[in-house]
Amino acid sequence: MNTVEEIKKTQDYVVQTVNGMFDDLIRKAENPNSEEKTADTELKIPLSTRPAVFVGTKPIALLFGDERIAVKSWRDVYREIITRCYESPEHCEMLMYLRDKAHGKIRTFISASPVGMTRPLKIADDVYCEVHYGTETLMHILVNQILAPARYDVSGICVC
Repeated sequence: MNTVEEIKKTQDYVVQTVNGMFDDLIRKAENPNSEEKTADTELKIPLSTRPAVFVGTKPIALLFGDERIAVKSWRDVYREIITRCYESPEHCEMLMYLRDKAHGKIRTFISASPVGMTRPLKIADDVYCEVHYGTETLMHILVNQILAPARYDVSGICVC
């Protein structure tokens, strides 16, 4: 996707999000006794957005297109997405290749062994991911350092 398409897609998303929030405020003003919260009024943030947007938020669900999966933490978000990537035969091979090659200055992001990891997340017997990071760094590593090289499409994934 080129830069102009990305900007237009983000603009459409922002307009839809703002309109949805105002629609929700109007519904609440018209019916103040209603505690109803629908999936339509939830803030849905695309995984492809800047990871800084996630700082200070707590995820409640992941949306893979129309499929909704409840999550309780950013670690759950990471686990769900990386597991789906691993379970996809076309992407699994690339994840296996990235083991012990994708790393930062100090720690390895994905490895064949948990040795040397502060907080390893087991994906499979021979795949471990380091998740001892803050929200922004964790999401950056997932999307840009692991999923992008594995050519895993995150455009249909949103976090609520």
